[in-house]
Amino acid sequence: MIDSTKIKEQEEYIEYLAGHDYLTNLPNRHYFMERLNQALKNNEAGAVILFDIDNFKSINDTLGHVYGDQLLKAIALQLKPLQTEKVLIARFGGDEFLILCRGTEDLSEISDFAKKIRRQLHGGVMIDGVESYFNISMGITCFPKDSSNLNQLIMNADTAMYKIKRSGKNNMVFFHEDMNLEMKEKLNTENILRDAIKNDGFKLLYQPQVESATGEIIGFEALLRLKNHPIRPDVFIGVAEETGLIVEIGRWVLKEAVGQLKAWDQKGFKHKSVAVNFSIKQLRDTGYIDYLKQLLFEANLDPALIEVEITESILLENNEETFLFLNELKKSGFRIALDDFGTGYASFNYLTYIPVDKVKLDKSINDKFLKHENSDVIESLITLVHSLKLEITAEGIESWDKFEKLRFSKCDYIQGYLFSRPVEADEIEKIYEANMIDLIRKSEASE
Repeated sequence: MIDSTKIKEQEEYIEYLAGHDYLTNLPNRHYFMERLNQALKNNEAGAVILFDIDNFKSINDTLGHVYGDQLLKAIALQLKPLQTEKVLIARFGGDEFLILCRGTEDLSEISDFAKKIRRQLHGGVMIDGVESYFNISMGITCFPKDSSNLNQLIMNADTAMYKIKRSGKNNMVFFHEDMNLEMKEKLNTENILRDAIKNDGFKLLYQPQVESATGEIIGFEALLRLKNHPIRPDVFIGVAEETGLIVEIGRWVLKEAVGQLKAWDQKGFKHKSVAVNFSIKQLRDTGYIDYLKQLLFEANLDPALIEVEITESILLENNEETFLFLNELKKSGFRIALDDFGTGYASFNYLTYIPVDKVKLDKSINDKFLKHENSDVIESLITLVHSLKLEITAEGIESWDKFEKLRFSKCDYIQGYLFSRPVEADEIEKIYEANMIDLIRKSEASE
């Protein structure tokens, strides 16, 4: 009898282990799937909630995996009081948690419960006697409204959660069918990008940057395009950043731009700089600067011919890695431009200590403040930038009157459709040495 009791206890323990997570003691993925499948077979209504911890990888990288495990265990303890006969909380894997709510199809009730989970975790958790704070991103899907298929429901919740991830994190959203269409489009774009990397599917267009005082072209911005697909750059660049393909694509841009500079040098054209865009996601490419230096060395070209355009978002990182990268760029002889200035992140305070050479005023700022009653604002911006010993470029200029105001305000350079759209390299060669102000005046006179 004693032996049979021990055997029964062992069997129960083995069964418990099979259905529970070893770290948090919450039900595991297998157990969750069984209960969800049972609810679907019983034609119950309910919801599946999936959430994970924002920036968990960074937490592991900076504080260690032991700390990460402690955080997961502490979260599990916070969640356990929310479990009821109708609510099952499980660890899905990694830093992801799944919650099954049964017996309701009321969206407001489900939403209230999801908010309750967020409130339960909002105050942080105790780890080794210290309060630890974190944010979560949450996706919610309902059954049978969204689907009665077990796997599809998990996919729906995952899709919704990653919608929040892409929209700034630390929030929750209900799944809707448009998300599936969006995911399919992104997957299609990702496949197109992978094919373009393998099969020479990219090209660079060049847009002149014109000195406002003289009309001379002083350089060009290299703009990436797909050869065989009409996908907008802001769309495919976003997908490239999400998937990590931006690192490989960024190196292709460098190689192509330096190759074009070399080609113009061999044709006897005067040296003019080419600006290349740098994504915050390219910070993970630790060999970026060495790769660029090697390309220029092999082409026997001056590093000052390459201008690296960073966006204001890179300054949000505000960490040692970012500033080491920028200082290394500067020390290596490359020029740095702060692109899209005025769109919401940077302040003039940044310009006092980051090693930039040039500020590029975003088109939206120019459109807003080059109206007659607001033009003094642009003049003040230009004066302030010049007081910091920096140059300034106005982007997106399409009309002569805006150009005149900028020239009067002593803006250094102009870039926009007024002078030229982004064009192929052979088209650039036709205007390479031209005076763009004279070209515009002649064009207007002929009309």
